Amino acid sequence: MQRSVPSEFELSEIIGESPELKSVLWQAINAAKSEAVVVIIGESGTGKELIARAIHHTSNRRLQSFIKLDCSSIAPAQLDAALFGPDKNRLEAANLGTLLLKSLESVSQDLQSKLLRVLQEKKSELPRDTTVPINARLITTMSNIGQKAEDSWFCTTLSSKLNPCIIRVPALRERQSDIPLLAWYFVRKWARRMNKSIDVISPETMESFVNYSWPDNVRELDNFIERSVRSTKDAELLSTISTERTKRAYGERRFR
Repeated sequence: MQRSVPSEFELSEIIGESPELKSVLWQAINAAKSEAVVVIIGESGTGKELIARAIHHTSNRRLQSFIKLDCSSIAPAQLDAALFGPDKNRLEAANLGTLLLKSLESVSQDLQSKLLRVLQEKKSELPRDTTVPINARLITTMSNIGQKAEDSWFCTTLSSKLNPCIIRVPALRERQSDIPLLAWYFVRKWARRMNKSIDVISPETMESFVNYSWPDNVRELDNFIERSVRSTKDAELLSTISTERTKRAYGERRFR
């Protein structure tokens, strides 16, 4: 299996040869060469964090810290403290490096405004009446749920003030030609971890992989193959996706 991924990227989990993925990776390479804020938009499970890490590891900041914070998993008051609090906060921790804020769409507009102000002024005024210089490269990830992320208040305001790089990561169903490569990658990964030897995926099984819409994207394919490898006892991957069983489990909308 070969990966058509530009050599600047050393992350082995960025798998694919499709034009859609190549476009994302070239955008990421160009973003890494700049100091611009990067907004990575895509459905859950598409690999937005992998792209963020690739940008950091390809940038001039690669020897500095990569700090990650999932905004959706923290209460608003705690998130404010985590970003701007008097103790060593995430913005200070990421100084000279990269700060990844996941699920920024879940953050209040007041907090987003505060973040934009810090990005513009490159300093943060802490509660202890101290102004701290901030030189952190911001990467955010946002999901396309409901309102288009590109049209959100944060993205439109950011675009008018700081000219960000906006990268849209396609859903797996939008790059079907990558599914066989991903399937083999995950089979080999899990077979190696489970000390199994699997070297056959039947045409019927692979066809079922390609034709399924994978609503939770690459993450769902990975999890499905992990379960399949666990249940496989010989050299051929046992599982196909049963259309009727999966329709009952996931609903008709997930099949084309």
